[in-house]
Formats: sequence, structure tokens, C-alpha cells
Amino acid sequence: MDTLDRTASEVAGHPAGSSAVVGLLQGRLEPLIAASPELRAALQDLVREQSAREGGARTHLQSHADHGASVHQQSGGFYFSDHHEGDRFAPVAQQMSFFKQPKRVMLLAAAVLAVALLATGYLLIAPDEVADYRKQVVGTCRQVNGVLSEKHNDAIYLKVNPGSADPLEAMAIHKERFLFYARANIDSARQSFASLNTHKAPAELREQHTAAKKAQDDWLARMEQDMQRYDRELKDGDPLSKVNSMSMASQPWNTRLNDAMTSLAGESCQTTASSPGS
Repeated sequence: MDTLDRTASEVAGHPAGSSAVVGLLQGRLEPLIAASPELRAALQDLVREQSAREGGARTHLQSHADHGASVHQQSGGFYFSDHHEGDRFAPVAQQMSFFKQPKRVMLLAAAVLAVALLATGYLLIAPDEVADYRKQVVGTCRQVNGVLSEKHNDAIYLKVNPGSADPLEAMAIHKERFLFYARANIDSARQSFASLNTHKAPAELREQHTAAKKAQDDWLARMEQDMQRYDRELKDGDPLSKVNSMSMASQPWNTRLNDAMTSLAGESCQTTASSPGS
């Protein structure tokens, strides 16, 4: 990339015009072509295409992996070889009509740059798809766990005379507020899971994603059942111990969800709080 940028700036104001283009690009491109099989392949394609356009002249290709690269005109066609004498490449620009036309030379430069970016630069900047997706999974687990673990102290109050040494027996619920927060928690978790699932899972994680999605759906369905039971069976002023006792029946769904999300994340990924009413 630096080589081509430097060449472009030198060519832009060079007084020799097109001859400067040929000379500069020849000197810069030949080492790149010699060092990269991908670039040699791209050049071969260009040569074939140009030969076809100029009368279908036969293109001869020859390669030797342990040498450099050069291009020659031969019998009206083009001859590509991977060899040089000593440390000096053959002066191909004067032998090829292809290199004598600046527009075609610039086309070659663009092709070399494109292949170089695909072959090397992209590998350096391309994100790791699996790692990136798993970061999103971990972020979702933390988000859901944070919501479900949040304390809503205004939904509980201390009894004056609890009649029990159990601290949970001494804490009573405001049913309406408790149901409001429980509903908000479930809706927030559903939105977090939905947001994660808008991102396509990498092929390597497709099976884990399917299992995690099912665990999410099963957990949400179970939470809806719990909400109905809370609404039906809880009374204003019931102790918090009753809420926790009722929520324990949902523990298997919590465990399955945590296990599935952990498998998808590739690390511990706990989503559920100790109890939905906490």
C-alpha cells in the first residue's frame, strides 16, 4: 500500500509523463509480483484478458516457485515466467505493449493493490467472527443478569412483629409493585435476547445458538407461568420467603438457560438472578 501510494505521488507531477509511469510502476510492481503467488495469478488473468482482446493471442505461462517473476512479449502474445538473472529482473516494460500504455499500467497497479489487500491487509484487520459474536453473548448475559439482580426495595417492607427469626419472614411484599418489577424484568430480558438473536451466529456456533435460543424461549415461557401464579396466589403483605419458595420451581429452567448461554459464549455466562423477585 505504501509502495503504490508513494509511486502515485511521484508520477502525478513527473515531467516525463507516461514514460515515468512505466518506469516507476515497473520498478515497484515487479518485486511485489515476484514475492506473491496471488499477485502473479492476478497478473496472469490480466494478461489473458488483454491477449483475448487483442486477437486471442496465445498466452504462455510458466512458473518456478524458487525464483522471481517477469513478463515478456512473445510471438504476438504474452509470456509469464517466474525467473530472473541474479538480483536483476528482466526489463519487461520495454518488451510489452501492455506496459507501454499508461492506462493499462494503472489498471495493473489497481489489480495488484486489490489482490494485495485481499491476500494480506484484510487478514490483518478482519475481525474474528466467532470471538466477536461471543463478546455479544457475554454482554447479553451480563445485561440480563444485571436487570434480574437489581434490588427493588420499594416493593418490600419490614413487618413490625414478624413472629419468626427468618429474615425473609420479616420482609413483606407490596404485591402490585412486586408484579410491576417482575414484569419489567421479564420484558427487559426478552428484549436483550431478541437483540442478540438479530445477529447471525457464525457457522461454527450454529448448533450452540439453536440450543441457546430454545433455552431462552423455554425460560421466558416459564417466567410467564410464574407471573400468572404470582398474580393468582400472592397476597399483599405475604412474606418474601413465599415468593422465593414459589420461584424455586423454576430453577431447572434457570440452569438450562445458564448452561446453554455458557456453551454459546465459550465462558461462564450466567443470566439469571437468585430469584425473580429479588
